[in-house]
Parts: sequence; structure tokens; C-alpha cells
Amino acid sequence: MNALSTDQSTLLSKLPSFKSVAWTVLALIVVSYFIFHAFEGRHGLFSLVTSQTSLDKAQKELALLEKEKVQLEIQIAKLYRLNEFPDLKDELIRRNLGYIKKDEKVIFNIN
Repeated sequence: MNALSTDQSTLLSKLPSFKSVAWTVLALIVVSYFIFHAFEGRHGLFSLVTSQTSLDKAQKELALLEKEKVQLEIQIAKLYRLNEFPDLKDELIRRNLGYIKKDEKVIFNIN
């Protein structure tokens, strides 16, 4: 019986203690928590990719709006100098107020 007890005691001494296993499991849980949030978290890699695509889209839209702004500024500058551009003045009056000249005829197209 002594031989069995010495074999069992050597096997038990080779097994890690419950305390060291518990610390290892706890460390694995903490590390996996941080790894998960590094990818899936609010500031993780996947969120960074979606933020980057929305930023690119917003920058393209900003560029289009800036072009439109420049064109509107040119038109506003022309409006201040309408007497210098009689064709523009005539076009604006016709389009916005619906005026026509005396010798013109209006044809309505009803479909």
C-alpha cells in the first residue's frame, strides 16, 4: 500500500494547484475581454473601418457642396451687377416672374 500512496503523491505533486489554475483562467478571461473589445468595441478596429468609410463619403459630399457654393457665389456676384449682364437679367425675369415679350407667343404642351 505504501507503493500506491507514493505513486499517488508523486502524481498529485505534479498537478498544478487550484490557485495557479484559477489565476490562469482569470488571466485568460481578462485578456480575451480586451482582445474582443479591441475588435468589436465602440472604438475597435471594425468601428474604425466604418468610421473611415463614412468619413470618406462625407468628404466627397463636402467637395461637391463646396463646388456648388462657388457657383452660387458667382451667381450672387452677377446679381449685384445685373445691369452689366442684360441676358442674365432677361433670363431671370422670364424664368422667375413668367414675363414674355410682346411679340412672343406661349404654347402650352399638355400631355
